[in-house]
Amino acid sequence: MSITVNASSTSTFHSTSTPAALTLAAAVSAGDLLVLAVFLYNGTINESVSTVSSSPARVWTKRKASTFVNGSHHADLEEWTAPSPGAIGASTLAVTVTTNNSVPNGSDCCMSVRSISGLNAASPSDPNASLPAVAQNATASSVAPSVSGVSTTNIDDVVFYFAGFASNATVTPTPSGFTSDCSFTEGAGPDFAGMSVGYEIVTGAQTNLTIASNATMWWILMADAFTADAAPFSHSQAAYCGA
Repeated sequence: MSITVNASSTSTFHSTSTPAALTLAAAVSAGDLLVLAVFLYNGTINESVSTVSSSPARVWTKRKASTFVNGSHHADLEEWTAPSPGAIGASTLAVTVTTNNSVPNGSDCCMSVRSISGLNAASPSDPNASLPAVAQNATASSVAPSVSGVSTTNIDDVVFYFAGFASNATVTPTPSGFTSDCSFTEGAGPDFAGMSVGYEIVTGAQTNLTIASNATMWWILMADAFTADAAPFSHSQAAYCGA
């Protein structure tokens, strides 16, 4: 079975007290791993994800969160995962994100979700201590996004990067060697946000990778890796952006 990226779906939403939601366009196979990335940007408070739920119900676990606060810049990038023990039909899986937001205007928010098939069912996340790797720039808009020290323990991994950008809604180009998963912006205001996600399938353990691009802005960049089963795997994704 070859690697397949299925059709995606996107939408925009301004996050207030109403939970943000999106529906995965592609069907989910039994044994898939669902991977969700959420980026929140607020000029008043530091907002974070309180809960993730879905219908049909799946057990969501926060894998990593990275936050910065610098003056009027408040940003949060989070990665959540959930195994799917059973199959789900196309345009059926609905994912809902609730935050701790108490600001009337809400936060600018981008989120994307995808299913990955063919991973190691017992332990889909690569166990390397460097993962998930995180870097951030909260002090200036002239530092290029880059995260280094990304290593994998297992072979035949898929390496992901999740990037959230604040203030100017400029989305980074896909790093060299990576396939673009989604790249989108939210500009409903009063602030702005953007997200870029990509992946690269690697063979053999990776050591001290650096994932970088040539774009500049306030940002948080996260890298993670998931381990394939003996058979090849397929990848499908949907994207959501809102504030």
